Amino acid sequence: MTTATASPLGPASAPEPAPRRGDDTRARIERAALELFVAEGLAETSIKDIARAAGVSQGALYVHYPSKEALARALFERGFAFAAADLEAAAAAARDVPGQLAGMVRALYERFDADWPLFGFCFRVRHRHAGAVPGGPGNPYTVFRRVIAEAQAAGRIPPRDPDLMAALVTGAIMQPVDIRILTGAFAGPLADRAPEVAAACARLLA
Repeated sequence: MTTATASPLGPASAPEPAPRRGDDTRARIERAALELFVAEGLAETSIKDIARAAGVSQGALYVHYPSKEALARALFERGFAFAAADLEAAAAAARDVPGQLAGMVRALYERFDADWPLFGFCFRVRHRHAGAVPGGPGNPYTVFRRVIAEAQAAGRIPPRDPDLMAALVTGAIMQPVDIRILTGAFAGPLADRAPEVAAACARLLA
């Protein structure tokens, strides 16, 4: 019989339930799809390719996703949501613009370092799927724009077009990601580059 285990951070807690078989199958499908989308391209990858790589039948794959497009869109929306949540937390943890930018850039780069296939996939297909993501919570660009607009309203940075400033900042942040994916430049964790990139973004806004 499984018993609860004591935690060094608090009282004993019940064990987490084991993942269900369907959840495990879905996870294998998603990981196989991500790796193929990044290595081969979205258009070049077929449902048959994904099923084979995941070790499932095409019928089992269709139980979870009705099409390759639905699978790709779900992966993109999840990656965008992860990034937006990281950015929101980082922005809330700092009181000034340089501190917010430092935390936000590090959060994005740490996300890339932790799961570059998902981050890289989202980056590559953003023009195809970003239109399906609302311009509110869950959209990383919206988080940057809000932080910039609030700082402008408080007089902490000059009052310029917040859409343009957000576009310039996100462009500066994502360009190293693009170069890393395309050429393999910037050896080591990308998060190590976060302070320099954040400082450049702060200078841009100031």
